[in-house]
Amino acid sequence: MSRLFMYTKDVQKLTGKGRTAAQKIIAVIKRRFSKSSREQITVEEFCKHTGLTLDLVLAQLS
Repeated sequence: MSRLFMYTKDVQKLTGKGRTAAQKIIAVIKRRFSKSSREQITVEEFCKHTGLTLDLVLAQLS
């Protein structure tokens, strides 16, 4: 089963950054995609923002 949403821990794992930096990355992605603070970002939106491939991200999150 594929993941749909990205969480702070996921961003930390993929980028090697700390919690605060990962939260800032998520905030930037939310602004880029015009999402409110209560909405979650998808794996696809994370991939578009970072330039990583969907297959690579899903493999690392498994």
